[in-house]
Amino acid sequence: MAGMERVLSIKANYLVKRGFEVVIVTYEQKSQALAFDFSEKIRFYDLEIDYSKCKGWNVLMNKIRRQIYTVRHKKRLEKILQEERPDITISMMSGREREWLYQLKDGSKKLLECHFSYFWYKDIKGLINRYKISRFINKIKYYDRFVVLTEEDGKDWGKRDNMVVIPNALTFYPEEMADLTQKRVIAVGRLKEQKRFDRLINIWAKIEPYFSDWKLTIIGTGELQEQLELQIVSLNLCQVEILPPRTEIIEEYLKSSICVMTSQYEGFPMVLHEAMACGLPVVAYACKCGPREILQDGQDGFLIEEENEMEFVKRLKELMTDFSLRQQMGHAARLNITRFKLPSVMEKWEAVFTALKRDQ
Repeated sequence: MAGMERVLSIKANYLVKRGFEVVIVTYEQKSQALAFDFSEKIRFYDLEIDYSKCKGWNVLMNKIRRQIYTVRHKKRLEKILQEERPDITISMMSGREREWLYQLKDGSKKLLECHFSYFWYKDIKGLINRYKISRFINKIKYYDRFVVLTEEDGKDWGKRDNMVVIPNALTFYPEEMADLTQKRVIAVGRLKEQKRFDRLINIWAKIEPYFSDWKLTIIGTGELQEQLELQIVSLNLCQVEILPPRTEIIEEYLKSSICVMTSQYEGFPMVLHEAMACGLPVVAYACKCGPREILQDGQDGFLIEEENEMEFVKRLKELMTDFSLRQQMGHAARLNITRFKLPSVMEKWEAVFTALKRDQ
């Protein structure tokens, strides 16, 4: 139930309505139900590759299994492409096929769609992992197009003739907007290190003594949940809750008055999209990548320089105190975010498809 999957469902359904034939291939769905709604016209395949079996205690056996599973992955995917004969094949780069997809000889144009910033790849720890990433980065030139989400990220990747910048589209734009009277601050995301919810909880510890009638709601799940809950207890915070993800996320935004984001880095933070579409003003760290291209500082929210916790606290208090400011910024947020509506973003994708088709 994460951002990439939500974006995929929105784009795939839109393309089907536009007359495109869409096939989605997963490699370890494991018969789980789909988290989002997809058109009945979309065909699904699952390759039944279970890479989780490559994470045991035996390092040598893990490596052997990974090699076997990669060969299996490659053969099964190539068989499907040979049968389907697509014009264009796109990897969302969350899977292992990004390493070798361009090598498959099925006649389709091959695209990489990067949902992680260059900063994320450069921040990978360990010499072996860094080597693997650098080897992958050197293969990007073999793809027909390399799609990144922001101009900022595009600059970090460097000059590449095959690179195109296409942002994520709004996944929803509700008819109603939050009335901003609810004394609730919301944060949404996976509970992992990148999202730095620990920073947010520390910020809230400086807020709560002065705003005891306000609540901070964090919506997400992940490996750091227990650690974050212990942090909340150790700081004696009474007005913080962590709730599991839900498909009805719009309702959660509409029951809130401010959205906050304290991530260390992003690819393209969909939470800002969603919150602003619901008319919420935002306070966010100006991390790489996305916030600078989504938020307009001082107009629809506040961009805070990294690690400036005091400024974050100050701006959040300002919005919590001033209802008219929340209204002003909330209306601006809902208006400004319309530039990311689905049709305008998908026009860019269709332009890429048309250009690639012309080159065939």
